[in-house]
Amino acid sequence: QHGALNVRQSRALLWLAGSRVRPGPYDLAARAVDIAPTALAALDFPRIDGLDASGRSSTERGVDPDVYLARQDGRVLEEILDFDEKPPERLYFFLLDGIHPTELEDRLESDPDALPNLRRLRRRAAVLRSGSIVNFPSITWPSHTAIATGVWCGHHDVVNPSYYLRDVGEPVSPQGQQLYTEGFASPGVESLYEAFRRVRGCRSFSVAIHAPFGRGADHAVLEGRNLGHRPRLKELTRELAVDESGRWAEDGAESTARESRLDTRGTAQILELLDRDDLPAPDFVYHELAVTDGAGHHYGPHSDGLRDALDETDRRIGRVLDALEERGLADGTLFVLTGDHGMAPQQVELRANPARHIEKIGLAGFVAEPMIWLRDLAVEAERAGDGRTARVRVRAHDGPLPGDSDAENGGLEGAEVSVSVVRSARGGSPDPLAHGRTGPGGVFGFATPAELDTSEIRIAVRAEGFNPRHLGLDGSVDGADTDLRGRLYG
Repeated sequence: QHGALNVRQSRALLWLAGSRVRPGPYDLAARAVDIAPTALAALDFPRIDGLDASGRSSTERGVDPDVYLARQDGRVLEEILDFDEKPPERLYFFLLDGIHPTELEDRLESDPDALPNLRRLRRRAAVLRSGSIVNFPSITWPSHTAIATGVWCGHHDVVNPSYYLRDVGEPVSPQGQQLYTEGFASPGVESLYEAFRRVRGCRSFSVAIHAPFGRGADHAVLEGRNLGHRPRLKELTRELAVDESGRWAEDGAESTARESRLDTRGTAQILELLDRDDLPAPDFVYHELAVTDGAGHHYGPHSDGLRDALDETDRRIGRVLDALEERGLADGTLFVLTGDHGMAPQQVELRANPARHIEKIGLAGFVAEPMIWLRDLAVEAERAGDGRTARVRVRAHDGPLPGDSDAENGGLEGAEVSVSVVRSARGGSPDPLAHGRTGPGGVFGFATPAELDTSEIRIAVRAEGFNPRHLGLDGSVDGADTDLRGRLYG
C-alpha cells in the first residue's frame, strides 16, 4: 500500500505555520529533505561548513558556509518565509503517518465542520498544494529518518524497512525491531535533535514522541529514554482514551486499535512533559501520530475508517495546541505538519512481491521488497606472457566478510573453477581444459596450450551462496552473465 514511486505514495502533506511563514497556498516542488533546513533557517540557526548533496563541504566548494546541518541534501524553501519577521523560538512537528495531501484537503473542503484543530493551523499556514516529495522507498523508517536529517536514505543509510549490510553480510530490520533503531543511521549525518543541542547547548530540550528516528532527543521512549513520570503518564493515558474511536474494536481492526492507543500514550507524554516544573519547555518536538496509517492499511486510503482516524488525530492535535497556548508557548512556535508517505489503494489480498522473482530464477541474494541485494563474485583472469599458464583469482564482490577463510587478502578459497576451450571456427561443444578449486588467496592456476588463442579459453566460477560467473580468459563476459535483463523480465 506504500513504498513505491507513484504519485499517490510518493507525496505527503506539508504545511508550515508560525512566525516568519507567509500563509497561503504554494505550488512548489518541495521535498522531504527541504523540511529540516527550512525550519532551521526560520529559527535563525547559523549556517555551517557542512556537506551539501554533492558530499562536499562549503570549503571544498569554495563558498561561505551555506548549510544548516552536517550533511544537507535539501534546500531552504525561501519562497514561504519572511525573514523580516521575528524568528520563532520553538519547533513542533506533527507527523500524520501515511496521509496524502489531497485526502486531507478533500475532507476539509467537503465537511466544513470537520477537523477544527487542523483548521486552526491551516488558517495561518503555508500550504504546499502538492505536498512534499518523499523519500524512496516511500515507507516509514527511511522516510522519517530523511525528514529528521534533511538527507535522502542513500546518505543516511536507513535504506529500507529491512536491508542487507554488505560489509558484514547480514540483514537488519529497523522496522521489524522498532525499538533502539537510531544507531542504524549513518554517524555522518546530523539529526534535528543534535542540531538543536549543537546550537543551543544544555539549554536545549528536545522530545521524540514515538518517532522512528530520535537520535539525540532527550526524551525518546522508543530509544529507552523516558523522562516522563510513570504514574502520571498512566493516569493521563486513561483520561485521554476518550479520544479513541470505538470503531476499531467494533470492526476487529486490531492493528488500528493498537496504533490508536499508541497515539494516546504519545499525547500523554507531551502533555506530561509540558506540565513539569523540573524540566524546561521543549524547544523541539517531533510528534508521530500513527493511527492514520493503521486506518489507511485496514480500511483503505479513501474510506470512512480513515476519516475517523483523522477526526481522532485532530482531537489530539487540539489538546497539544491548547496546552501550548495555556503556557504562552504557541505564538513562539513554528509548526510543521507533514507525513512520511502517501498511500494508494491496492488489492492487498494478492500479496504480490515481484522482487522475490530473483529467487525463483536461481539468483543468489537478499530480498526485502522492493529492494534486492545480489551476492556476486569478482573474478580476475590473467595469462602468462609465454602462453603456457594462466591463473584465476576469485573474491566476493563485496569484499571479505568477517570469518572468511582468507579475509586478510580478500580471496575466496574453495570456489569451483571450470576451464574449457571454445574453438569458434570449428563449432561444436567446448572441450574441458582444467577443473579445480581456488586455494589460499582465492587463486587457481592451470596450464594453457600455447597454440590456443586467449579468446578461445572460457572460465566458469561457482561458489556456495554466490551467483556464478562466466567469462573469457581475455576478460570478455559470456552471455549467461550479460543477459540478466532477460532472466529477470523474459
